[in-house]
Amino acid sequence: MFYKRLVTMSNYKYNHILFNKTVTIYTQRRKKNEEKRINVTILSTKRITN
Repeated sequence: MFYKRLVTMSNYKYNHILFNKTVTIYTQRRKKNEEKRINVTILSTKRITN
């Protein structure tokens, strides 16, 4: 729904910028989550070995 509205808007350049922004935000969020997960696994393995 949201994407359709984005495409139907008249200014294509604006749409493109908006879309790129959302993508970058999403990828950054995913990277953060992955880093958190990696840190958690490292902590858990350390706990097991000690």
